[in-house]
Amino acid sequence: AIAGADLSNVARQAAFLGPRHRREWLAATKAQFEAIGSETRAQEIWDELQARPMARYRKQTSLFVEHWDTATLSKREEQIMSSLVGKLPVYKQTQRGYVLGLVKLRADVFDGIVEGWKEADRTPERIERLARYLNAASGRGRLPPVFEGAAPVLNAGLFSPRFLASIPERHLAAFTTDALVRKEVIKDMAHFYGAGLTVAGMFYMAGKAGILPVDVELDRRSSDFGKVRVGQTRIDLWAGHQQWARFLGQLASGEVKSTRTGDLYSKDRKQIAWDFLRQKFSPVAAPA
Repeated sequence: AIAGADLSNVARQAAFLGPRHRREWLAATKAQFEAIGSETRAQEIWDELQARPMARYRKQTSLFVEHWDTATLSKREEQIMSSLVGKLPVYKQTQRGYVLGLVKLRADVFDGIVEGWKEADRTPERIERLARYLNAASGRGRLPPVFEGAAPVLNAGLFSPRFLASIPERHLAAFTTDALVRKEVIKDMAHFYGAGLTVAGMFYMAGKAGILPVDVELDRRSSDFGKVRVGQTRIDLWAGHQQWARFLGQLASGEVKSTRTGDLYSKDRKQIAWDFLRQKFSPVAAPA
């Protein structure tokens, strides 16, 4: 409920697709804020999405394109799991914008890719693989079937379980046997990491040259790995991916780098895994 008026999806759930699909990302961001300001405008955007020729392919898949008023509680975007809060002033408007922004991004990217395929290549299996990948690439990972109906309960205990699941799922999609889908996944990954490394590299060189008072941590064993440091301020360019990279770096080495002293110290791998999981609990459910 606290996060019900959150608008961070454009820089979090939508960030992975942004570098390659810039036009679609900008259009989705624009639609999100238009939807917040006007329900009539939101409905116009929704109707336009449903009227497209590619909509018939979308409807054959699990691509999450749901109207903000009709999605069941277990299927809603994770920041707006509460049906009661979603009816309150401000929260209602931001819920509408939040949902429509992600819906438009998924639909625009899906439509553009499928439209570029030959008719013979648009098999049900292929477009379903694409839909599942785009769900994960926009922060909506699949939960085990036994947990799917309990998503609101999981969301109370964990911060965004679908988003947490989406990060490994989108990367595993690069190993799909479908060459056309695999090509799309690899292109998205290359653009996302290429953009992040370019920006981080520019800050790193500017700091080393004394042009800016900044630094970039390059050691994966540090919780600051990949972040731009400006004094005590940290800028995370990676939309949730940095935490996985740091976790795997620490797990592989059994070592952790102190952000205060820069010293390395050994740490039990079970404790590293537990600390990573504990960070994912919501404040209410987090163990001491």
